[in-house]
Amino acid sequence: MGEGSDSDLWPRYKEILSVVEAAIISKEPGIRLKFEQILKRSRNEFQKLLENPSPTSADAELIKKATTEGILLPGGESPVQLSQNLVDEALIVTNLFNLNQLSSLQLLLHGEDQLPQYPGLTRGLVAVTLYYDGRKSIVQALRTLISSRPGLTWSTDISDDLAVVVTNFTTEIMNSGLVPNILSLLNELDWTKDLAELQKKAALGDAQHVSTLRLLLSDTRQNLADCIYGYAAQSGLPTQATVKLLDHLSQITPGTGTGGLDEISTALVLAALQALDGSGAGREDLDLPIVSDPNFVATISRELDGRGRKWECPGLLALLQFCWSMTLSGLRVGGVLTSDTCPQLEEDETFMDLALDGKVFHILPDLLFASPSFCREEFYQRRLHTLVTDFITLMPLKIKELRNRADDAARNKMMHDQEGIQFNVPLSGQHFQHLLLTVAHLYAGDELDLGLAEAYWCAADSGGGGLDSRQCPAKQIALYKFVRLAGDLLMPSLFVPYVKMLAGLADSNGSAAFCFNLLKMNCNGASNVSLDHFFGSLQQYFNNLRQEPPMGPDHTIYRTKPMTRGISPQEIEGLNAVLELLTTLARRCDAARLCMIEHPSWTVLGTVIGLLACAVPTHIKSRLMLLLAALAKSPDNVHTIWQHLEAQQLLGGQGGKPGLTEELEEIEARAEEFPLTRAFIELLDRLTDVEIPGILGAGTRSPGLLPYLNYVLEAVFLKFCHRTYKDPAERWEVACLCLNLLYKLVAEYEPNTSDFQGPNNTVGLHPGFYILLHLHQSSLLLRTVLFVIDECKSYLDTFAPFQGKKNVESASNAALKLLYTALKLGDEFIAAGRNAGASVVLTSLSKLLLGINPRSGRPDHMLNVSRYILYGYWLPAARYHAIKILGYVAEYPSNQLDLLATFTATSDISNSVLKAFTEALDADDDDESLLPGSSGKEASASRLAIIDLLQKGLNMAAPTLAHFLLGFDVRRDVSKSQLQSPSIAGIRTPLHAILGLLTPEEPGIAPPVVFSSPVLATSLYKLIYTLVSTPETSESSLRFLRSSCDFFPSQLACVTNILEKEGLHSLRAVAWLLRSTAVELRILMKTRQSSQLLKILGLLLDGADSFEDNSAQDSSKFYNDSTYLQLSRTMVQSQSKQMNTPMANHRLANVLNFISFETETISPPSWELFDDGQVSALLEQCQVQNPESVIHEKLIMVPKLHKYLAQELANLQGSTAMNQRALIQAEIQSILVYAVRWNSIQEGAAARRDLLDSWRQVTEVLLLVAPAEHLPSVSKQQILIQLLQTLLNKVLIDDAVPGLLSLVSSAVLLLLTSLRETYDATPDKKTVLGDTFVGILDSSRLENAPGEMFSSSLHVILRGLVNWINSAGSGSQVIRTNLYAALVAYLRIGKSAQVDTSKSMELSERDKLRRMNMEVIQSVGTGLLEILARDACSGHEVRRMLSFAVLNELIFMDRQCYCTRFLAEQGFIKHIIESLVKDEEGLINLLTKASSNVRDLYVYEAKVGLLSRVATSPMGAELLLQAGLMARLAELSVLDLRPDADAILLRNEEDLVDGVMTIYQSIMFPILRLLQSILSTLGSGNRSAADQTVRFLAGHDDVFSQILRGSTARSSLNPNLLQELALVTAVVSRAATIDLRAEMVDAAGFEISGLLSRIQKQMLSLLSQFQLTDDLISSLERSGEEQNRSLLLVLKIISNVTSYARSVVSSSGNNSKFCRLVVSPSLLEATETVSGKVSSRPASLGLLVLSVKYLALNLSKAQASLTELKEKDRSLASFPTSELLALAGVNQTEKLPGVTIRKLAAAKLDSAITDKQLEVQLSAETVEALSFLLWRHLEHYLMYSSAAIASAPSTPYQATVRRLNEGKDDFGDLAFSSPRSNFPKVDLEKLKSDVKVTLNDVFFDKLGEIVEVVEKRTSSGTSSAGFLQAIIRRTKRLALLHT
Repeated sequence: MGEGSDSDLWPRYKEILSVVEAAIISKEPGIRLKFEQILKRSRNEFQKLLENPSPTSADAELIKKATTEGILLPGGESPVQLSQNLVDEALIVTNLFNLNQLSSLQLLLHGEDQLPQYPGLTRGLVAVTLYYDGRKSIVQALRTLISSRPGLTWSTDISDDLAVVVTNFTTEIMNSGLVPNILSLLNELDWTKDLAELQKKAALGDAQHVSTLRLLLSDTRQNLADCIYGYAAQSGLPTQATVKLLDHLSQITPGTGTGGLDEISTALVLAALQALDGSGAGREDLDLPIVSDPNFVATISRELDGRGRKWECPGLLALLQFCWSMTLSGLRVGGVLTSDTCPQLEEDETFMDLALDGKVFHILPDLLFASPSFCREEFYQRRLHTLVTDFITLMPLKIKELRNRADDAARNKMMHDQEGIQFNVPLSGQHFQHLLLTVAHLYAGDELDLGLAEAYWCAADSGGGGLDSRQCPAKQIALYKFVRLAGDLLMPSLFVPYVKMLAGLADSNGSAAFCFNLLKMNCNGASNVSLDHFFGSLQQYFNNLRQEPPMGPDHTIYRTKPMTRGISPQEIEGLNAVLELLTTLARRCDAARLCMIEHPSWTVLGTVIGLLACAVPTHIKSRLMLLLAALAKSPDNVHTIWQHLEAQQLLGGQGGKPGLTEELEEIEARAEEFPLTRAFIELLDRLTDVEIPGILGAGTRSPGLLPYLNYVLEAVFLKFCHRTYKDPAERWEVACLCLNLLYKLVAEYEPNTSDFQGPNNTVGLHPGFYILLHLHQSSLLLRTVLFVIDECKSYLDTFAPFQGKKNVESASNAALKLLYTALKLGDEFIAAGRNAGASVVLTSLSKLLLGINPRSGRPDHMLNVSRYILYGYWLPAARYHAIKILGYVAEYPSNQLDLLATFTATSDISNSVLKAFTEALDADDDDESLLPGSSGKEASASRLAIIDLLQKGLNMAAPTLAHFLLGFDVRRDVSKSQLQSPSIAGIRTPLHAILGLLTPEEPGIAPPVVFSSPVLATSLYKLIYTLVSTPETSESSLRFLRSSCDFFPSQLACVTNILEKEGLHSLRAVAWLLRSTAVELRILMKTRQSSQLLKILGLLLDGADSFEDNSAQDSSKFYNDSTYLQLSRTMVQSQSKQMNTPMANHRLANVLNFISFETETISPPSWELFDDGQVSALLEQCQVQNPESVIHEKLIMVPKLHKYLAQELANLQGSTAMNQRALIQAEIQSILVYAVRWNSIQEGAAARRDLLDSWRQVTEVLLLVAPAEHLPSVSKQQILIQLLQTLLNKVLIDDAVPGLLSLVSSAVLLLLTSLRETYDATPDKKTVLGDTFVGILDSSRLENAPGEMFSSSLHVILRGLVNWINSAGSGSQVIRTNLYAALVAYLRIGKSAQVDTSKSMELSERDKLRRMNMEVIQSVGTGLLEILARDACSGHEVRRMLSFAVLNELIFMDRQCYCTRFLAEQGFIKHIIESLVKDEEGLINLLTKASSNVRDLYVYEAKVGLLSRVATSPMGAELLLQAGLMARLAELSVLDLRPDADAILLRNEEDLVDGVMTIYQSIMFPILRLLQSILSTLGSGNRSAADQTVRFLAGHDDVFSQILRGSTARSSLNPNLLQELALVTAVVSRAATIDLRAEMVDAAGFEISGLLSRIQKQMLSLLSQFQLTDDLISSLERSGEEQNRSLLLVLKIISNVTSYARSVVSSSGNNSKFCRLVVSPSLLEATETVSGKVSSRPASLGLLVLSVKYLALNLSKAQASLTELKEKDRSLASFPTSELLALAGVNQTEKLPGVTIRKLAAAKLDSAITDKQLEVQLSAETVEALSFLLWRHLEHYLMYSSAAIASAPSTPYQATVRRLNEGKDDFGDLAFSSPRSNFPKVDLEKLKSDVKVTLNDVFFDKLGEIVEVVEKRTSSGTSSAGFLQAIIRRTKRLALLHT
C-alpha cells in the first residue's frame, strides 16, 4: 500500500504544496508538525526534482493482468478489474512521459474523478493535465520554501523556529546539487518537444487544453528559475553552483523578438547578479559564499575574464563583468576582504573596462530592461538600481573619464560636421551617452511605484537654492551631483540623452517636483536645459512654422510646403525628448502643471496648440497632444484647454481649413501609423474626466461636444477595422481608446426627458445621449461594438500568445464595459424617450443583443459575451462585465427562453457555459477595484454578479437561465429535476461551486469565504434560501443538500463561529442561513424525516462546538430523562429520540446573545460653510432603499451625494470662494464621511433586525411544530423560559435599535403562547408508550411534586413583561399589541379545562401561581391598570380587544377584587357600560349594510366579555347593576334587529351559519351570557337582578317572544338556533321564576304580569316541542358531525324548561296545596297510542310523564355508551393500529407515527367521553326535575283540588291527611294558590283512571333502573342523595292510595 501511495504522484505533489503553503503563506496554527513530517517524507522528491518513477516490466505485467485478475488499488480492500481501454491508456501515458505504469494508472483514475472539472475532455487528456499540474505543484512548493528563507534581499514573517526548519531543509537540498539539477531540467523542459510528442500520442485536446499545458509547463520552468533566484537573492550561491549557472548563461540567447531576454533567462541572469552581490558581506547573520569560500572571488574572476569560454550573448558577459566590478569595488571599499587575502579586489577597474568594451550600457536597456518580467519584479529593479548607483558613487573618476571622452567625441563630431566630413564616434565616446540612456530606461514608468529615482534628488536649502546636505546621505548627494554636473556645459550630442535621463528620473510622484525645481533653477543661468529654454524654443518653432492664410480652396500645407521647414532631424529628436520630459513633469507634478499654464512668458497652451496646426511631423504632434493631456490632469486647466482647442478648430474649421480629420485620412492612414489620433483621443478622455462643456463652441456653431464625438465615432472608431496598420496591435489600441472614451461618456450621462426635445442655442446635449441613441437602434456603432467582441473572441479562443494580445484584451473589455453601462441606463433612457414623445424608435438593447449576428447568421451575441467569462482567469474585468451584461439581459422574463435556446443549442455549448460560470465562482483573483468601496478581502465582484444573476432568475417563473446554470432540467418540469453530484452529472455546475464555497474546511469552523469575502458569503446564503423556499426548486434543492453534503447540520455547527466575526455581513449571513433552516425544519417535520430532524435539533439545542462530536456522543445524552426508570427508558430509546435536557448555552440562545439591541447614534455635525438645512435636504434627496435587506432600510447614495457636492464646488465663483476652496473641500469630505457612517449605522441596525427575524422564524418552527416525541414539553419549557428571560432582559434599555422591539415583542408573544401550550398539553407517558409502559416502574409521580409544576422563573418573565408595558410609549401600537397578547398568554398558563384525579393538587399549584402573579401586578402599583384602561378605551381595535382580554384575565385571578374596585373607582366600568350604546351604530351597520367594519363587533364582544368576567364576583355583579347595565342593555336597539330565521331557511340554510343571523347571534349571545353570569353570581333569590333582567326582557319583548316560540329551531334543528334558544331559556329560567306581581301595582306591573304569563306558556310549550322522540333522535342523527352538539343543546333546552317549571312551582309554596300549577290535570299524551307531539294543547301531566319516559330511556342509553367509552379508554394502550386509525379518524394512507395516532385517538376518545358525561348529567337532572313536578302536581290534583275536596274520603289514610292539612289553609295566598274551581269531578275520575293505567309498575320500574345513575350525577348539585327515590316512592303511593 505504501509503495502504491508513493507512486501516486499528483495527489502527493498537491498535498506537499498545500501543506507548505498552509505553513508558510497562510500560517495556520498547529501545522508545524505536519509540515516537518511532509518535508521529511518528501526529501527525495526535492532532491530528485521532477524525476519520474521509472517503468518496470513487473508493473507492466501487473497492469496487463488487471483486466482478468484485477489489481489492488491504494485505499481499496479488494482487487478491481480494469477495462482494456484503461490499461491501454495507462501504457500510452507510460510511454509518453516515461512514467511508471502504476503511476500512469493512478493518474488516469484521478483524471476520471476530475472529469466534471473538465467538460469536453476525455480521461486521458485530463490525466495529462494532472501530470503537468503535479509537476508544477512540487516545483512551486520548493520555490515557496526557498523564498521563505531569511536572508539578504527580503524579510520573511514566518516564525523563527519554522525559519530554522526551512533554512536547514533548503540548505540540504542545495548541497545535494539543486542548481545543476534545475539547470538540466530547464534544458530538458521544452514545450516544442513536448508538443510534438503529445501530438504524436494524440494527447492534446482543444485550444484551451493546449494552452493549459503550455502555461503549466511555462510556470514550472519559471518556478525552477525562481528557485535559483530566490536562493541566490537570500543566501548567495555556492561557488560550484555559481560556476554552473555562469556556464548555463553563456549558452543562452535573447528569447524575445525585441532582442530582450525571456522571463526564465531574466530570472537566471538576476540570480547570477544576486550570487555576485557582495553587499551583505559584512553581516554576521549571513554566511555568504563570497566571504566564507576563499576561492569564490578567484574562481568567479577567472570565469568572467572573458578568456575561459565563448558566450553566445556577449552582452550578458559584459553585464556580469559590470556587476563583478561593482562587487569587487564594494568589497574593497567595505574592508571585508583585503587585497592581501584576495588580490583580485584590485581588478575592479579591469572588469569595468571589460564591461565597457562589451558595450554594457549599450545592450542593457534592450537586453534586460525590455524583458517582460523586469518591470513586474521589484527586486530585479532594486538590484539594477544598486548596480547603477554603485557605479556612479564608487567610481566617480571613471564617470568623469567617460564624460570627458564623450565631450571630446562630441567636439570632434561637431568640427567634422561643420567641415562636411563624416565622423564615426569612437566606442569610448559613446559610453557616457548610453549610461544616461540606461538610467533613463531603468527608472522610466515606475509601474510598481517604488520611487527608486528619488535617490537621485536632494532638497535645496532655504538659501540660494544650493544643496541641503544635512538631510541627505552621502550616496544620495553623490547621485544628485551626478545629475547636476551631467547637465553642465552640455554638448549637443548629449542633450537628448540627458533630457531623456531627466525624464526617466522624474517619472515618479516623489521625484518630479525635484526635477521641475532643477529646471526652474537652471533658468537663472545660461543652461540650455531649463524650462525657459524649452518653451522659448517651442515659441520659436511655432513662429517659424506658423501658416499663412491659404491661397486657394485646394491649397493645403501638406502640398505646398515642406513638413519640417526650419527644423533639422537633430532638432526634431531634441524636441521629442523635451516634450517627453515636459509631459512626464506635467503628468507627475501638480505644481508643474499649474506653473506651465499660468506662467505669463511661456504661453504653453497657445504655443502647443498652435504647433498642432503647423507642418510638423506626426509623432511630434502626438507628443504635443500627450503634453496637453498631461496638463489636463489639473481641473483648473481643463476649461482653458477646451477654449484653446475650440479657437484653433483642430478638427477642421470653417472655410475648408484642414484639421485632424485630414491628418488622419491623408497622413496617418498612408503611413499606417496613428499616433496623433491615439494621442488626441487620450486628450479627449483626459479632458472629459473633469468637464464635458455644454456651451463649447457657442456663438460659432451648435454648442456642445458633438463635433468631437462625431470625429471619434465616424472618422476613427467606425472605420478602424477597415484600415491597415503597420503594427497589428495598434488597431486594437485605437479601438480600446475609442471604446473607453465612449464608455466614460455614457457612464456620466443621466437620461433626461428634455434631451429628446433637441439641443438649444445655448447648451448642447450630453454626448452620452447620442451614444445611447445609437446603441438602442440597429446602428453601425452597435454593430461595430459587437464586431469587436466577436473578433476579439476569435483571437482569444486560440488561447495562444500573439502580437497585440494585451490590446485585444483591453479592447474587448472596453466594448463589454460600454454595453454593460448602456444596459444599465437602457430602461431609464427608453422611459425618458417615451415620456418625451420622441419620434425616434428605440429598441431595448437587450433585445438587440438577442438578434442575429451577421458574421455567423445565428443569434449568438450573448454566446460571444458568455465566452469572456471563460477567459476570466486572466481577464477578470472582462469576466465581470460579461456577467453583468448577461444579468441585465436576463432581468427580463421575456428574454429567458431566447437565452436558454442559445445556451442549450448543443451539449458542447451547454457544458462550455456551465464550465465558464463554475470557474468564475471558483476563482478568487477578482480585481478589487471592480467592486466600489470594497476592501481587498471582498474582491469578489464577478462572483457577486453571478449570484445576483441567479438570485433574480430564481424569482422568475421557471424555466430561466438561473435554473439552467444551477443544474435543473429546463427541458422538462423544473420541479421534478433531480440534482446530482458532479461525478454523476458529469459536470460541475455553479451550484456545486457555491456549495464548495460554503463547505467548512473543519467541522464547526466557518467557511473561509465568510472571512475573506463576507459580502459574497451573505449573497450565497441568500441564494440558498431562495432555492429552498421557492416552490419550483425547494424539494429538489433540499433533497440534494441533505444527500450530497449534509448542508444544514454542517452550517449550523458554524453559526457561532461566524457570529464571532463582528460585522453586519456576518449577521446577515447567519440570518439567511437561519431562514433556510426554518424552511428545512418545516419540511422535515412535515415529511417526518426523524434522523435529519434530530440532527438539526441537536445542533440548535446543544452547546457542542462540533456537530460531529454531537452526533457521536453517547446516546443516553438525549434520553437522560430521570422520570423514566431503566425499563421505560430502554423502550423509549428503541422508538424515538428526545431532547430532554437542552443545554443552557445552546446555539439558539447563543445567536440571541450575539444580537445587540443598543442603537449606535451619530449626530450630524454643524457645518461651517454649508447650510445645515440644505445639507439635510440633500442627504434626504440622496436616500434610496437598500435592496439587499429584507426590510429595505434607507441608505444614502454616497456617489450621488459626491456628485452633487462636486457640482456645488464647481459652480463656485469669485475670489472669496476660490480662497475658501480648500475649506469647502474639507467640509465636503466630512459630509461624505458622515454619510458613510450613517449608512453603516443603518445597515448595522437592519442586519440585527434581519437576524432577529430569522431567529424568530427558526424558533417558531422549532418550538411550535417540533413533534413531542423529539422535543418533550419539559425540555421545551426550559428552552422557552430561558429565551424569554434573555429577550426581556435585552429590551430593558433606553435606546434600542429602531424596529427591533417590534420583532422582539412578536417573538415574546410567540414564545409565551408556546410556553402556555406546554403547560396545557403535557404528554401522558402511558399514551405515548402504549403497551411498553409499566406504571409501577415509573417515577414521574415522585418528580412531579406539587412544588415543581410551575417554574419559579415565571414571575421573572411576568415582571419583565409588566415593566416593558409600563416603559413602552403610547405610539408603539404594534409593540403594545404584541405585549398585551403575550401577557394574556402568560396569565392563561395553568388554566386547563381538563379535570383529573390530581385536581386538588393542580388547583393548589394554580392558586400559588395566581397569588404570585397578583403580587407582581400589585407590586408595580396601579400604572399597569391605568395603561390597560386607557388603551381599552381608545386606540386601534386590536389593541383595545387585547387590553380587555388582559383585564379579563387579571380580574379572573383577582380573588380580592383589587382590580374590580380600581376600575370601578376610576369610572372605567361605568364608561364601558355607557359606551355600549355609543358603539351601537357600528353593530347596526353590520346587520344592515353589506360593507361594514367587523372590528366593531370584536371590540363589542371584548367589552361584554370583560363585563361578564366582572360579573363572576358578587361585588362585581352588584357594581354592574348599580352602574345601570340592564337599563343600557334594554336600550340597545340592535337587539331588536333579529333576522327572520324562517325566511332565511327558505332561502338557504347555510345563511344561518355564514349570514347575517350569525352576526346577530354574535351580538346577542354575549349579552345572554352576561345576564347568566350576573344571575348565577347573585343567586336565584336576588329580586333586584331578577327585576332588572325581566325589564330587559320586556324591553326586547318581540325578539325574545319570537325566540321562545322555538318552532324554527325545532323544525331545522340548526345548532346556532338551538344555541340561541338554550341561552334564552337559561336566562328566563333564572330570572322569570320570582313572583314580582305584588310589587307592581301600576300599568307597567300589569304589562310585566302579562309578559311573565306568556313566557310561562312559551317555556312549557318548548317541553312539548322538544320531546326526545324517535323522530327527533333520527333527525339529529342526520345532522352528521353536529349530532352530539345538537343533542346536548336540545337537552339543555329541556333542562332549562324543567328548571324553570320546577323553580316556579317550588318558589310559590312549600307544599302541593299552595303551589303554583304549571300543567293541566290530563294524562292524555301518556295514554295516546299515536306517537307524535301535540303542541297545540296546554302542558299537562301527560306531557311530564311522556318526557320522563323519553329522558329515562335516553339516560339509560347514554350511560351504557359512557361505560363503553370508558372501557375503551382503559384499554386504549392495547388497541391495534387499525382500530386506532379508525378511532382517530385518520386515513390509513397517511403515514403518521404510532405515537401521534395514539394521541389523536386518545383526544377523540376524551372528547367523546366528555360529551357523553354532559349528556348523562343533563338527562339525570331533567329526569329528577320532571319527577318532582309530576309528584307535586299529581298530589295537588288528587288531594287538594276542588273535585278532590268535594269527594268523600275513600280511605282512612286520605281522610287523615286531608284533616291534617286543612288547618293550614289560612296561611296561603288563596287568591293566587287556591285550587282550580273549574276542575269537575268527572275530570278527577278520568285522572285517577289514567293514573292507574299510566303510572303502573312498568313505569316505576323504569324509573327505578335509573335511580342510581341520577342520584350519582345529581348528588353534587342542588339535590341531595335519595331525593329521586323519595319522589318515586311518594308518587307511587299517590297512584296506589288516591286512585
